[in-house]
Amino acid sequence: MPKREYDPAVIAQAVADMAKGKSCTRIARKLGVHGNVVRSWFKKYYPGTDGEARNPSYTSHPKVQTIEKAPVEVPREVERAPTWREWLDVWQFVNRETKRGDDGKPATFKDNLWPGQMRLAELMEQHQWILALKGGKLGFTELACAWDGYIARFGGANARVHLFSRTGGASKELLDLVRYGLERLPEPWRVSFTEPGNTMSRLKFRLGPDDMRVIVSYSTSAHVSIETSCLHAHVDELAHMKYPQRVWEAVCTTVVPKDGTCHIVTRGQPNYLMELWEIAADGKGRLVPYFADWKQRPGRDSEWKTLEALTQTAAGLGHYAPETPEEALLGDPAESVFHREDVLAMADGWKGLQEPQDGRDYISGWDIGRKHDATVGITIEIQELPMQVVAFSHNFGLPYPVAIEKIDARSNAYWGSAVIDSTGQGDPIHEMLQTWAEPFIFSMKNKKQAIDALKLALEKREIKADIPQLTRELLAYKWDDKHLACDCVMAMALACWKAQPMRVLPALDSIRVLVGL
Repeated sequence: MPKREYDPAVIAQAVADMAKGKSCTRIARKLGVHGNVVRSWFKKYYPGTDGEARNPSYTSHPKVQTIEKAPVEVPREVERAPTWREWLDVWQFVNRETKRGDDGKPATFKDNLWPGQMRLAELMEQHQWILALKGGKLGFTELACAWDGYIARFGGANARVHLFSRTGGASKELLDLVRYGLERLPEPWRVSFTEPGNTMSRLKFRLGPDDMRVIVSYSTSAHVSIETSCLHAHVDELAHMKYPQRVWEAVCTTVVPKDGTCHIVTRGQPNYLMELWEIAADGKGRLVPYFADWKQRPGRDSEWKTLEALTQTAAGLGHYAPETPEEALLGDPAESVFHREDVLAMADGWKGLQEPQDGRDYISGWDIGRKHDATVGITIEIQELPMQVVAFSHNFGLPYPVAIEKIDARSNAYWGSAVIDSTGQGDPIHEMLQTWAEPFIFSMKNKKQAIDALKLALEKREIKADIPQLTRELLAYKWDDKHLACDCVMAMALACWKAQPMRVLPALDSIRVLVGL
């Protein structure tokens, strides 16, 4: 079969198109040739930055002469990357509250960085991993999205950027902010998202024949699935995710070790973030801590805070405009069901987890995990006040047979009563138990009764435990718990609800002694 000849002008145009970042597959499809043919043209005939062909043996070929006269741009990979500050001068964004800049047009950070943003921008240049704890509305998310775009555009060939936020919708909003900025860059740096496979949660753009950049937004469930490593991860509002610890453990292991960057930008909440901040503040991990108080934005002075105090509770103002990291990490106490001092007092006098003992009375409360929730079992000893948590288990993804086996084993070991969440999938588990347990359906009324029983036990200092996961959930718990991890709270509430009528027994014994019975 004779070798097919191609018009030099066609080859020149194909090479020029590839140099501009157009898809090799699309070029080949248009010309009716295999993609490898187009790639071979590019490798053979594309001139280097010194004006010479990449393969000297082809310099005298007539096709090379035609291509060298074609208006081929310098490949993007040899473009001078802007500095971080130069990038901020041209990066465009919109205010997420007003949907516009201060003048009604898209804004840039040029000569417009607020004090807190300026310090965070400096830290981004100096450190690869940052934990930024902040007050309300300091513009940190917009700045973090600018870094996301910077790494996607100039982080290197095939760079990947991963975005995480408290919900799937919030993560997609981050992706929209990054896309908005990348599409409005000056012409030399601007990119277009024309590659097939772009979706609401994934963006791809090509900067060369073998250089595909990808930006992905992830939903943050208990089993967040990250398919590959990334050059940069942006974790927004970690403290307000339902499972912050599991999400962070998934994220931090997928950032490339050497050159990867990772930025956590979040307001406070009394959950796993407290532990993460303490580790960072002690210098024990890779994260560099940065706290921005309420004054890190123009126009915020004592008069501003006085006016804010007129519309917020003192606790709410402390969460929105914190003075210290400790105040920020408390979250908004006004929304909390359990008082902080009651929860922390629970640790005083706790005797630790204990083996079952003869002659003691126990109650076990079981919250059954659904989908991505945990199955939690809490056993309390009720022989005397204060009651003691003596057994605790917290497991994700337990199969039915394993959950049943665990509940039966606990009931056989710690003799007494058990109450099990029989809502939804808890019902078949309850039916298959070999030991007896009282079923509890979480209707609105029943749920409030159980939570109130736990709240009363805490206020009266009648329950003792010092289990980090339980403490974090109690501090963060709100009546609207749809997006909260509250499996430990529910298990504890069930145990306290069951124990309510039994707590009077020691008191009755004392009365009998007093009256001589």
